Amino acid sequence: FENKENRFPIPAEYFKNKNDMFMLQIQGDSMVECGILDGDYVIVEKRNTAENGEIVAALLEDSATVKRFFKEKNHIRLQPENSSMEPIITKECTILGIVIGLFRVMK
Repeated sequence: FENKENRFPIPAEYFKNKNDMFMLQIQGDSMVECGILDGDYVIVEKRNTAENGEIVAALLEDSATVKRFFKEKNHIRLQPENSSMEPIITKECTILGIVIGLFRVMK
């Protein structure tokens, strides 16, 4: 898997569609309550749609974010998994993919 800075070898048998994946490094603590921590790498399966409740990598303007996705009546809610943070409410966003795994360096 690749992100913009690194390449990570992961056994192919861990994932079905290894060619349709990428990794993002998490910055911040917006997803701590579901176990995704600052500095972690999430493994993202490329998809342009998501089901309610899935954790997505989404593009808002020129910035990628990882949040829980909810399509609601008149908007999309990108919900952080941190009770001290407010959701992002938007009319549209670009879904880059669904988070399917996590890589963490234990220091």
